[in-house]
Formats: sequence, structure tokens, C-alpha cells
Amino acid sequence: MGESKRRKQAGFETGGKSTQKRKWGSFRLTWRVIVLFMLAMILLDILFYAIFRFGFDSCYGVLCLLNS
Repeated sequence: MGESKRRKQAGFETGGKSTQKRKWGSFRLTWRVIVLFMLAMILLDILFYAIFRFGFDSCYGVLCLLNS
């Protein structure tokens, strides 16, 4: 079996399932990066809120401004 026939059967030259898998794989990777980034930002926001609210006794964030 020649190399070109193997590549066609694997779906590389015809744009079969292998390209779809790569497309969804990059989407999943992007989604994971976005979710991890948002979780990190939420944790940092909670940490800064606690530091400013209880450490410096000052206002930090929108909720603090609304409660004043």
C-alpha cells in the first residue's frame, strides 16, 4: 500500500473526520483556557476584596460601593 493511499484512507487529503477532530480539539483547548483564566480572576478578585475590606478597611469593588 502506497503512502498516498494510506493518507487518503486516514482522511488527511479528503478533509474527513481528522480535520473535524482538530477543529473541536482547538475549541476545547480554548474553552479550557478561558474557564481557567476566569476562575483565576474570580479568585484574585475575592482575595483583593478581603485584603482591602478587612486589611485596609476601605472600599473595593462594585458591591462595596453599592453597600455604602
